[in-house]
Amino acid sequence: MIRYSELQKKESKIKPYYIGEKKLITLMMKMDADVVVMTMPDIENYHIKRSYIRKDINYVYVPHGMDSLNMTMRTGSMDHYDSVLCTGKIQKEEIEKTEEVYNLPKKELVEWGYSLLDEMREDYAKMPKKENDIKSILIAPSWQKDNIVDSCLEDILDNLKGHGYKITVRPHPQHVRYMPEKMEGLKERYKNDTDIEIQTDFSSNSTVFEADLMITDWSGIAYEYAYTTCKPVLFIDTPMKIMNPEYKKIGIEPLNIWMRYEIGRVLKLDEIDKTADTAAKMLAASDTYKDSIDRFVKEYVYNLGSSASVGAKYIIQEIQKAIKRHKEQE
Repeated sequence: MIRYSELQKKESKIKPYYIGEKKLITLMMKMDADVVVMTMPDIENYHIKRSYIRKDINYVYVPHGMDSLNMTMRTGSMDHYDSVLCTGKIQKEEIEKTEEVYNLPKKELVEWGYSLLDEMREDYAKMPKKENDIKSILIAPSWQKDNIVDSCLEDILDNLKGHGYKITVRPHPQHVRYMPEKMEGLKERYKNDTDIEIQTDFSSNSTVFEADLMITDWSGIAYEYAYTTCKPVLFIDTPMKIMNPEYKKIGIEPLNIWMRYEIGRVLKLDEIDKTADTAAKMLAASDTYKDSIDRFVKEYVYNLGSSASVGAKYIIQEIQKAIKRHKEQE
């Protein structure tokens, strides 16, 4: 809300406000608008419904990630949207194929991009660049069952330490919130290892951007890091989180799976003893990764650097159509 409040000071027509979940149900049922833009999937499938009083609203879904919509969202999660702002061509292909396989009405699929990525790439471009004398490795786990913290973090740290790296563990905020004793235990265990830092302050992204290599599992931070910095990611092959058990029906391999081999390398859980050796090889090939990841991003993400204006133009266009329609009906 803070960001929108600042925007409101400049633009009087922007009216941000917060409504609790119980009142939200009633608000959405009685919604009277021409366009409703949401980042919440599953409208109509659970307690949040489309408007009961207007059937001509264009409900627009905005993804909050660049990964597979087919695997990481519930079955039918976008069935009741009219439009989707797609981050890249894989998301668009997944939705088109889903509509075909399940015989669904066609949505309007907008070739949008990802505004957060544009902001991060812009911020990163402004950062002073320097060659790290000591290579920095960031370990950033997800918050899902059997993630790195739960399964193999200490094995990874024990394998990496003493090889001349600066190693930072940046747990998911939920780890810090719900597992404070474990975080403090990690700090205590590695307090004498000067090359290891367990970081629980998330106020800055500089640690993410400055790292030479990221180690993660299935966290979406891998996309943000690699797509922003064009630096590689070492993926630990923990069990995959599948929200849609029917994801194979459409016949498109999720980006989450094959992308890992395009922007980095993958180690299985029984290969953790190869972490330091694999990291060394990846760091030595950083220039090659920089070029290949840059090509990959430009191919699979729409409108790099201009997605915000693309999304805004589409929404304005839909509002203008609605205004014209109302005038014709008068």
